[in-house]
Amino acid sequence: KCQLIHAHTLFVNGIVAYLANKKWAVPYIVTFRNADINLFLKRYPIVFKTIAWRVLKNADKVIALSPAYASIQLKKYFTDEQFEIISKKIVVVPNGINDFWFTNRFRKNKASLNPKVLFVGRIDQNKNLKSLIQAIKILHSEGFHIGLTVVGDGPLLKSHKRSKANFEIVFLGAVTDKNKLLAAYRDADIFAVPSFTESFGLVYAEAMTQGMPVIYTEGQGFDGFFPDGMIGYAIKPDDPKIIARRISQSLSEWERLSQNVYRNVSIFSWNAITESLIDIYNETLYQHDMVD
Repeated sequence: KCQLIHAHTLFVNGIVAYLANKKWAVPYIVTFRNADINLFLKRYPIVFKTIAWRVLKNADKVIALSPAYASIQLKKYFTDEQFEIISKKIVVVPNGINDFWFTNRFRKNKASLNPKVLFVGRIDQNKNLKSLIQAIKILHSEGFHIGLTVVGDGPLLKSHKRSKANFEIVFLGAVTDKNKLLAAYRDADIFAVPSFTESFGLVYAEAMTQGMPVIYTEGQGFDGFFPDGMIGYAIKPDDPKIIARRISQSLSEWERLSQNVYRNVSIFSWNAITESLIDIYNETLYQHDMVD
């Protein structure tokens, strides 16, 4: 009896929405995510490209969590003709972050004399802490005195703890208390997570509420919301030299970047996102009413 379905994943939920549409003619919207691209399509393209095409072709709207996922990640699995059809339906709506971060919004007056880089995430192959550590080693060899704080747990935590570095690395482990995580954000100056794949990355938006310039992966989830160099810089995750250069550049431009970060983070509030989704729902229903 529903008027509209919003499937929040392309495959697990999107297939159900597609079948409901075929049986009861209920219109649907579908959001595609990191797992849809990097688990289903990337690993098993022969099976899942056909399913994805049917789900996306019949959807009224296709929601991407970031511009990069709309223009880069999804496009490579379809022909130009197919993607042209899909692209006309795509709307970018990011994930939102908890109101706690907006209630406790904060910005330092200037970067620390001995700046710190903060990493927050699962310590595994994908989140790529290794390249970040190598980048900071390069900066230290060039005379920079930069510390690194790591928040998170994962299969590579022990090996990273055992590895030797020419600078201080503080491992805080998994932090579930928001106030403790807030303190970690406020203690740092640059936020960097050079993931190989990512659908969005809420931690970048959390860091932005604390006035921190961010280093993020080119062509992945967070890339494309802002012009490169506006609130931080995109990097290639497998190139520590580029990561090092972008950290150095962010520190030299810290005041400008931090101001931009603080002013523009509100696009990730749930109030703004809810308004966007309601507009999409109403537009979809209006279009169907006009057809009927």
